[in-house]
Amino acid sequence: MAIFDPAPLKEIASPKGDADERAVLQRTIEADRCYILDRGSISERLWNAINVVGSSSVCRSSGRTLATVTHVNGLIGTRVSLLRG
Repeated sequence: MAIFDPAPLKEIASPKGDADERAVLQRTIEADRCYILDRGSISERLWNAINVVGSSSVCRSSGRTLATVTHVNGLIGTRVSLLRG
């Protein structure tokens, strides 16, 4: 069972330059975490930094984002009919 235990922010982000949210996150990334990002956080540099330290990310993006599926996890013990609507 996973328990969500948010760590306190180490820096306060404002919207410009080195204080931009993406820049702050990139400097404070830690290993073995799952970072939840939104469309405003889309940055290849940020995603690569998250992967390099051994963490994961989940990101909501727009339909304009080009993506390649590299891995698909199967549904285990889940009723697929519920997901198909």
